[in-house]
Amino acid sequence: MSELQYACLFELESPRPCVGADQSCDCTEDEQKYNRGLCQGTTQTHGKAYPATRQLEVLRRVGAITGNSIVASICPKVTRSQDPSSDPAYGYNPAIAALIDRLKVPLRGRCLPRPLDVDPVTQRVPCVVVEANQPDANGACRPCSERSGRTDIDASVRNVVAQELAQSGFCGDTKSCEDLCLCKIEQFEGEALERCQSGAELSPEPAGYCYVDGERGGAQAALVSKCPATERRLLRFSPEVPASGATAFIACAGRTPHGRPSGP
Repeated sequence: MSELQYACLFELESPRPCVGADQSCDCTEDEQKYNRGLCQGTTQTHGKAYPATRQLEVLRRVGAITGNSIVASICPKVTRSQDPSSDPAYGYNPAIAALIDRLKVPLRGRCLPRPLDVDPVTQRVPCVVVEANQPDANGACRPCSERSGRTDIDASVRNVVAQELAQSGFCGDTKSCEDLCLCKIEQFEGEALERCQSGAELSPEPAGYCYVDGERGGAQAALVSKCPATERRLLRFSPEVPASGATAFIACAGRTPHGRPSGP
């Protein structure tokens, strides 16, 4: 890809030697013929971001009209920071924050505009649901593993969610965002999945959710009968998910018309 197609080039915090045939490095021996501005010999000194600004401007205008795109600069404003994980201007944090800000709209009972790809083996869909709770009076969080249908989340996801909760006022001031209780809500499997998609009444335990697709007909079609004809699909949650007083962040990768995953 030509440098004319990049949105920007930025200096790496630590130069990266390109050893062997590492396809993730842009400055290997085989790449030298392109004379990229990212390289000094076989050492990569700069990173890149694309698509170029022209394509981003098209997406921005589409989003302004339809609300169906999330556009933020992925070019780092700050490439060095004493605390990269909490610095909102460091690296890709601004772009991730823009995405999370759009994803925090509740999806319980909301019809989905695009179908989701279902794994043929696990029957899972490409979604992540994070539940945020305040700690108890003693400042402690009940372990996610001790709560039905919940597991721990990655540190990178935790940092982004905490930043957004601070901006929304859910934490900060007298409530530390670092002390938030964050858990990932798991998707139903096996019999619980079948029950969820059958339209049967769900109990608080086991907790979780399932993907309902009206195109499969039967009970699933009945569950989405009130959705618009082009949006007959949704995520169905068990009662008390998210828990009372909690905030949920939901992200799903929808399928494009060509079958490739896209942003929510």
